[in-house]
Amino acid sequence: MVDPKKAAKLIRQHFEELTTEQFVENLHRSCPEVFEDNERLAESEGKRSQPPLQKAQSPESATSNSRSSERVKPKKANI
Repeated sequence: MVDPKKAAKLIRQHFEELTTEQFVENLHRSCPEVFEDNERLAESEGKRSQPPLQKAQSPESATSNSRSSERVKPKKANI
């Protein structure tokens, strides 16, 4: 059986070390339909709006955006 405290610790550690770019890359790789749905919705509205989640930036463009290397901060689980 899974120990909830140990699981919470592992999940918290994972997200403390994960950058925003890594999160978006993982999401794009594991759930491409999230991005496809946004693109279809924008096309059906007759305009090309920027999706809420974008592909990760290249390292060159990431240096110009100070928020790009921010770590994702998880909320504490009430266990």
